[in-house]
Amino acid sequence: RVVNPNCRHKSHEIASYLEKVINSLAQENGEDYGIARLVLRYVREWIEKDIDQTLVSAQRDRIYYTQHSGYKPDTLSYSIRIPKVSSKPNQYYSVEEEIEGHNLTEWKVLQEQGHNMKEIVSLIARHYIEEIKTGLIHSDYSIGNFRITKSKEVAIIDRNYLIELQQKEVKLLF
Repeated sequence: RVVNPNCRHKSHEIASYLEKVINSLAQENGEDYGIARLVLRYVREWIEKDIDQTLVSAQRDRIYYTQHSGYKPDTLSYSIRIPKVSSKPNQYYSVEEEIEGHNLTEWKVLQEQGHNMKEIVSLIARHYIEEIKTGLIHSDYSIGNFRITKSKEVAIIDRNYLIELQQKEVKLLF
């Protein structure tokens, strides 16, 4: 992913220069250089898409946080907690707030603390369906990415990437 704010300007500058080189070569050699033009166009589109994707991923994360933090079906005593990102997201890392608790990998510890494991699993399953309905899904649903707090919150951690469904995909599922 590309985050550098000057990248868009520099990529346009470099692409324009390469177009001039290709045009010059075509004029000198009397050839079309169609493949070189095609490759340049594809690379340029790829870089543009990558730049746009990076800018959008921080927006998606905010939307995901707003849609899902505090999710709690009426019949359950546990709720979903989405940690806040405490650093500006970038291509190398993001830092989520520290959440005190135990991951689902520590099942026995959670049981010993009196947590209702059936309710926790029910919440995670219901929330996953809710994520699909909203079209933004955590990309790594694994037991190591769910942390249970003393205050009956199920925190979903390590959300580096979100899967975005198109509306037609959501409609197909629901």
